[in-house]
Amino acid sequence: MSDTKVMTGQYSVIFRGDIVMGKNLVDVKQKLAQLFKVDDARIERMFTGKPVPLKAKIALVQAKKYQAVLAQVGVVTTIIDSSADTASDSKKMSAADVSSTKTSTAKAPTAVFSLAPAGSDLLEDRQQASHTPVDTAHIVLSPQEGNIVKDDERLAPLPASVDADDLEWDIADAGEILLQESEKVKIEPLSIDTDALSLADVGSNLLKEEDRHPLKAVDVDVSHLKLDPHNPFI
Repeated sequence: MSDTKVMTGQYSVIFRGDIVMGKNLVDVKQKLAQLFKVDDARIERMFTGKPVPLKAKIALVQAKKYQAVLAQVGVVTTIIDSSADTASDSKKMSAADVSSTKTSTAKAPTAVFSLAPAGSDLLEDRQQASHTPVDTAHIVLSPQEGNIVKDDERLAPLPASVDADDLEWDIADAGEILLQESEKVKIEPLSIDTDALSLADVGSNLLKEEDRHPLKAVDVDVSHLKLDPHNPFI
């Protein structure tokens, strides 16, 4: 790569909707709107999954600085060499077409993408979470039967401590009334007039004629039923 190419504006910063791992998407969108000083609607149009050129035709040093600032906001960008596309497009397109291409969403060059070998780690070092090893040497599996808690690990319930030294009490005799006279509830007897009541004779019908519900006899046909003499249990 020549120094002239690095210093000239031949590089573009492309955004494809990815954010830094661990960042909150809502916070990233708010900071991005503050950085570009645009409304939320324009920020939402940037998160469609299509490549969006955030800065085009700048030097590589400027592109890296621009990329670092966006990374602090939480945005993941890619720097691509746009000199080859610019040279080929200038031969095929008119001046009006070139002007409209600047304002449209650019497609990612095919050279940006490649297939990683099977088993490759696709995360960068800064995106990988560190894992602290856990010592499990002291952990064993208990047999399927029995209790998991051993006898020496069980906590015995503490006996209740009751101070009865100041109490004057004793065990009463069987059948003795435990309530004092002042604690007893006095129940006044009810006066019930039973003069209007009388006892009916044994076998009397207690229902009056108007209280009886006549039962209609049901004629059940049992002519098809018979007892089997060989099997009395059927």
